[in-house]
Amino acid sequence: MELLNKDTEAKTSSSGTFIVSEGGRGDRRVKRSTVIVACMTLTVLLAAAIAALVLYYRPQGDATSDSAAARFCEWPREAPEPDKCYQKPDSFGYKVSSGKIDDDQRDSEVKLRFSTELVAPPFSDVIENVTVHVTKLSDNILRIKIHDSDRSRYEVPVQNHFPLLQQQHSAENAAYTVEQETTPKGYFSFVVKRKDTGAVILDTSVGNTIMADQLLQFVTKLATKNVYGFGENPHTSYRHKFNSTTWPMFSRDEGPDEPPKNVYGVQPFWMCLENDGKAHGVLLLNSNAMEYTFHPEQILQLVSIGGILDFFVVVGDGPNHVVELYTDLIGKPFLPPYWALGFQLSRYGYNSTENLTKVVDRNCAANIPQDVQHIDIDYMDERIDFTINPVDFAGLQKTLSQYTAKGLRIVTIFDPAIIGNRTAYETYKRGFDKDVYIKWPSDVTNENRSNPWNDDVTMDVMYGQVWPPGPVAFPDFFKSATTEWWEREIAEFLKSLTFHGIWIDMNEPADFSANMFIPTLCDKKREDDDECWRLRCPFNKYDDPPYRTAAATLYNGEKNRLRDKTICMVAVQGDQNQYRHYDVHSLYGWSQSVATHKYKLFTFLFFSYKELI
Repeated sequence: MELLNKDTEAKTSSSGTFIVSEGGRGDRRVKRSTVIVACMTLTVLLAAAIAALVLYYRPQGDATSDSAAARFCEWPREAPEPDKCYQKPDSFGYKVSSGKIDDDQRDSEVKLRFSTELVAPPFSDVIENVTVHVTKLSDNILRIKIHDSDRSRYEVPVQNHFPLLQQQHSAENAAYTVEQETTPKGYFSFVVKRKDTGAVILDTSVGNTIMADQLLQFVTKLATKNVYGFGENPHTSYRHKFNSTTWPMFSRDEGPDEPPKNVYGVQPFWMCLENDGKAHGVLLLNSNAMEYTFHPEQILQLVSIGGILDFFVVVGDGPNHVVELYTDLIGKPFLPPYWALGFQLSRYGYNSTENLTKVVDRNCAANIPQDVQHIDIDYMDERIDFTINPVDFAGLQKTLSQYTAKGLRIVTIFDPAIIGNRTAYETYKRGFDKDVYIKWPSDVTNENRSNPWNDDVTMDVMYGQVWPPGPVAFPDFFKSATTEWWEREIAEFLKSLTFHGIWIDMNEPADFSANMFIPTLCDKKREDDDECWRLRCPFNKYDDPPYRTAAATLYNGEKNRLRDKTICMVAVQGDQNQYRHYDVHSLYGWSQSVATHKYKLFTFLFFSYKELI
């Protein structure tokens, strides 16, 4: 992967390739509901002879000569391979230009400017001027926001829902201190400590900070190796292992596979248990593709390919207290209805009302308790939302009403993707008229868009392929009109089918166009066409970022793109098209859950019952 642009490469001859890990790709699909909260791999090795954390680097050209590449490199005595080296430690970063972190103030900030001893940094589009803003939100919660001083960048909109940010709280008796420091060569760093014990929570002096347009890196020393959290990835233990394995975070429609692959959700929060039993947690509020790596030297390396570095440090008395404080910050989880804690039955493949009835009745006859019955997409007509298969699931409403009268609760599924080539499908038409779907950006011309042959493309809708047999549009839940449309469609469907809870699925969001062929989903203009229509993404900085995150490469090697198994990263979202899907991809499920919950709050859908989503 080239991390320098071509102009820089021509001037310095110091371009190179970072080595990223590869893995086999899982083939199985596991359907499951996920609500995504708030979302990159730089494989690193540590040289024992080098004190600071350094990046594993493969220079191009004659790296052994007195070239820029050679001056960038430092070879340990026992290099893993002769053509690989380590980036020199403490060789670039940010130096103070004005201001200072003042631990006596509620708010303080320091202005920094990029500096390097290298001919050129190992990445392009450096953010030259950076601001570090420190805010004491409360006695137990500290915010450290690192951002571009000169121009605004994408910031995670989820924070607009954080209760703690809605009003000011006292921080006169803070449980933490923040100290500004410098490295031996004068680069800025900071340390966050627990005030009563002096335990170090964050210490950024151990690695170079990177702030570039599509590559952010943050490296810190940790208090102990008793670290939990992050994900969603398959693990063999709850406690993290400090073995330099890099774990990606980027929502993906993939069942649990082998470590360290990323799957459905994104949780950029970690908790550390200190030596005396006290604990703290840290949230990195970033929703771009990310990676985290724990190194043997008790070091955590975080990498993101967009946004800003926005940390919330939660200092508690123990793990339970940290969770309490964390939910004070982001909001408490909704208490589910009592019946949702009971015995539930769910599967795909009942295939008919008759089979569903047999299963429920058989359980009842065997005195097996059941409180909730889920129905998957096979109840739909051609797997299309807000429809019922009139043949196989004839009489479904009557059957469910009978079970409801006996106390059984029903949970039905809704996928976000809406089929677009059915002339009589009113759900799609109403959404199209209200402009609720994710769009192609204006800077991608029609010639570079892969539009289906039989859908209306006048509104710039980006179509994809999921379960319905034809091109589908993806609702943009960052639009206010989409929430209103979604509420109406649920309300209309409730007139046709009894249900008490909603299962939202496939909201990574999933798209099959990139790497799956399902014959029943094939959409051709003519039967003799050579291939089916599918969504293809043009080459661009969002679908093909300069840093090759493992969120893509772990599944299908170096040639894989970031949009693998989802829609194009170049897509735009929001009422003003202010978001790129590149930035908000891992927030799609969260945004859908907010829209779904709003419907139930304002229409009293469940008749005084607590909601279940």
